[in-house]
Amino acid sequence: MKNKIFKLTIIVGFCFLFPTAFTLFISGRQKPGTQPTNESGQTIIIEQNNRTIQIDVEDFIPCVLASQLPIDTPIESLKAQAVVMRTYILWHMEDNPSINVKKLDVSYIYYDDLKTIAGDDYTEYYKKLTTAASETSGQVIKHYEELIIPYFHAISTGKTRNGSEALKNEDYPYLISKECSYDTESPDFLTITYVDKNDFVNTLKEHASELEISSENPLENVQVLTRCSAGYISSIQIGNKTFTGDEIQRFFKLKSPYFEFENYEDQIRIICKGNGHGLGLSLYGATKMAENGSSYTDIITYFYTDVIVE
Repeated sequence: MKNKIFKLTIIVGFCFLFPTAFTLFISGRQKPGTQPTNESGQTIIIEQNNRTIQIDVEDFIPCVLASQLPIDTPIESLKAQAVVMRTYILWHMEDNPSINVKKLDVSYIYYDDLKTIAGDDYTEYYKKLTTAASETSGQVIKHYEELIIPYFHAISTGKTRNGSEALKNEDYPYLISKECSYDTESPDFLTITYVDKNDFVNTLKEHASELEISSENPLENVQVLTRCSAGYISSIQIGNKTFTGDEIQRFFKLKSPYFEFENYEDQIRIICKGNGHGLGLSLYGATKMAENGSSYTDIITYFYTDVIVE
């Protein structure tokens, strides 16, 4: 009789404890940093290593953040960028339930690669990335009930640009120039590029074959015609041609369209300020704001005018 009672006790105990034990066993086997499983109903399609992956938008956000911001980024800055990227993605998707990642033109680090890249910081980084996404889940930026196009850049020149000036369009009332003095403190605020005079001339002629310019003194007929209110070059005269600042930035692979040319021995020295187009949110400025106590909503509503996060 005692033996039967003992067996019955073992069976009952197993029935109650097995679900818990099994859950703990599975949880113990799950590697930290494996893909979360959120369900927003909207998916990103990734074609990678001969396979097609469908990942929820909410699970894709940490992958994007990992490619844009370092491990020591404050959580409020990560959260601000999570909302920015979610807004950007959903703006592109419109009412479609899915979109191929190639159409988004964004950099990302998929979960399979994150551990290798992050190394010893993997667990901490993964936790911060997923926290930033989950604590802002579903939140987007709107201007009068419409999703904005949330332009952002790495470092401004100390002031962000007006959308109406940079984009030649009045449809961006939320892109108003903002002071961003933190950016001038960045170690990457100023970059200097040296270009051989012949290479300088040849590069320009590759894009404008009819350009008339002196090989001996290429800068003798260079004049900045217009700058926007934040100082970025809008138009520049070189020889007999006029270029935009964005074109020159692209030709010479500069960090931004805020630059100056100087003669330096047998070379052209190009001094460039900032990193990126200067529109919208500055990643460096947002990080500094977070370090000084600003919340992610404070950051977003500072860089984008008359918007709400909802």
